[in-house]
Amino acid sequence: MQGNEKLSLESILERMKETNAIFDREVVGKGNAARLDDVYTASARLLPPGAPVIRAVRQSVNSGKEQFRPSG
Repeated sequence: MQGNEKLSLESILERMKETNAIFDREVVGKGNAARLDDVYTASARLLPPGAPVIRAVRQSVNSGKEQFRPSG
């Protein structure tokens, strides 16, 4: 996407659905924490229930400090 490109609401919603599908299929479904890079920005924070906030998601996952284990 170009820096000055304007997106329609439909285009934004479609991209959000695509991102959610990656999260559901890859991260939750397969436990593939490496795909968090495709879902979260470098400064994102995860708020897992009953656990401390995970800051800098990409750095935490890539350094092995945080383990993502889907429950359920």
